[in-house]
Amino acid sequence: IMPSEVAAFLCFTFILAALILDIRQKPNVSSALWIPLIWLIIGASRSLSLWVYGLSGYSGVSQSSVDSIEEGSAIDRIFLIIMIILGIYVLLKRKVKWALFFRENKWVIFLYIVCVVSLLWSDFPYVAFKRWIKGFGVLLMSTIVLTEHDRLEALKTIVKRCAYILIPLSILLVKYYRNLGVFYDEYGAVLAGVATGKNSLGLLCAICGIFFVWYISTEWRDQHKAKLFYQQGLIINIIIMMMIFLLFNIANSATSLICFIIGVITYMVLGLPLLKNNQKEFRLWFTLIIIFSLPIILITYDAFAPSVIEHTGHGNTFWDRVKLWNLLLTMDTSPLFGAGYDSFWLGERLKKLRSIYWWSPTQAHNGYLDVYLELGLIGLFFWAGVIFYAFRNVYRTLSFDYDFGRFQMAFMTMFLMHNVTESSLKIRSFLWFIFLLIILYYPQRLTSSKSQGIPEGSAG
Repeated sequence: IMPSEVAAFLCFTFILAALILDIRQKPNVSSALWIPLIWLIIGASRSLSLWVYGLSGYSGVSQSSVDSIEEGSAIDRIFLIIMIILGIYVLLKRKVKWALFFRENKWVIFLYIVCVVSLLWSDFPYVAFKRWIKGFGVLLMSTIVLTEHDRLEALKTIVKRCAYILIPLSILLVKYYRNLGVFYDEYGAVLAGVATGKNSLGLLCAICGIFFVWYISTEWRDQHKAKLFYQQGLIINIIIMMMIFLLFNIANSATSLICFIIGVITYMVLGLPLLKNNQKEFRLWFTLIIIFSLPIILITYDAFAPSVIEHTGHGNTFWDRVKLWNLLLTMDTSPLFGAGYDSFWLGERLKKLRSIYWWSPTQAHNGYLDVYLELGLIGLFFWAGVIFYAFRNVYRTLSFDYDFGRFQMAFMTMFLMHNVTESSLKIRSFLWFIFLLIILYYPQRLTSSKSQGIPEGSAG
């Protein structure tokens, strides 16, 4: 094993080389893209306060006191305010057609409105409002990416650069700076890398992994990109993909790995000529698969689920979650309205659940159940609308960019599957940010260099 100083030097040299090479390719993005990139890097790893104070004595969010969870961090609030102000400034300079944006993405806007209105019956309106503001910041950052001249190039650039930084850095922290990349809980050592736990590290790998599967497969076919730096970029992307597989093994997050595998299978299946050459029949095929597969899964669940889960080596944790789900459904919340946005896991309810479960849950480990607890049946209705809207946009993309459309479909499959045993439907989450980057729609013809007022060319 090499000295940690040498490892750090090699790691940062690789990151710098990858970023410089990507900038030299002169992607059609503006310098404003650095704002959502910084937000994405923080959201995909740790808050600034955790980077400042480290993971000493930190066992995920579960070990934080109830009071500290409600209070938050001054450092994070200052960062949030600065980034939101910068985001608003950029969008004002771009003269976005907001009426059109709202019309094209109305279900997402309705969901944000429902969340903020639910603060009226929340037990913790101030805490929940601060969290809603962070979710609003996610919408701002994704809109900056959406209103770039080349939205697809902006998406590729922001995810690539995030992976170039966080993936190698995670390996460095786990292998050579364990005081920063490893913490300990009741199960033993948790290899978190740049994240706050194995599940969040696994989620980072799953999202970056499915992105690079799509990106590498499409770049490989582009024969016109024969310049040297494109070849070098392809090599770097393949190295990043190998690092992702290594981190999957390190993180040992069954949920994220299964979601990644399902996402890759979805992407590959949609590349079959049978579907690719019959795009008009795609909706029918997809609908039939959903209609026939769901009843089969529900009928045979009791027969196959236990053996599948036990073979992943995570049987104990899964059945602990099942017990938690049963308890949460008996707790006193409004079936129609819920406890209010981001307000269930606070106060006495959190204290009660922590007194019952030694692993101190701070989420339901099921995104759909969390939506029900916080927003009730109304929240589930609007979430269903968002998902329907997302699939509509996927179908629209398939008609003019089939490769990106099947990447969208693969991501949507991962997104829905991940929330079966984890909770990532909150509008301030990292996964929600990526969801918006991929799904939001805004006609590109309405954003010109004159209206944007932002320097074009390389984001360097």
